[in-house]
Amino acid sequence: KFGLLLQDEASGKLSFNVGVIDLNDKVGRLTLNLRYPVTKTLDDMMTPFNERIKGTGIEIENFEHQKPLYFSPDHPLIKTLKNVYKEETGKEGELMSIGGGTYAKEMPNIVAFGPIFPGEPDVHC
Repeated sequence: KFGLLLQDEASGKLSFNVGVIDLNDKVGRLTLNLRYPVTKTLDDMMTPFNERIKGTGIEIENFEHQKPLYFSPDHPLIKTLKNVYKEETGKEGELMSIGGGTYAKEMPNIVAFGPIFPGEPDVHC
């Protein structure tokens, strides 16, 4: 347990993924992917994490950080997407935020948008 029990209403619980494990006779390396809730900060995540690994010999190397991307349901961009969904499907859409990696984080006023239709298989490209 790393003491990272962060969550919020907008985006849910922190996700903690061990992506790669690389072991040899001398060292072990883990590649971690952590995505913290949109209402939290990097410090909210790293302070308890660093406290937990203090004195264990674990070192953090090659640290990369991208802030979470989040737009409020009241944002004009999100309202527009929701309205277009309703116009095209005739159904009221339910908004959901996930901690996915997307190039939208690199550009202002961009969101990744993909409707999910109940009863239909999920499609991933």
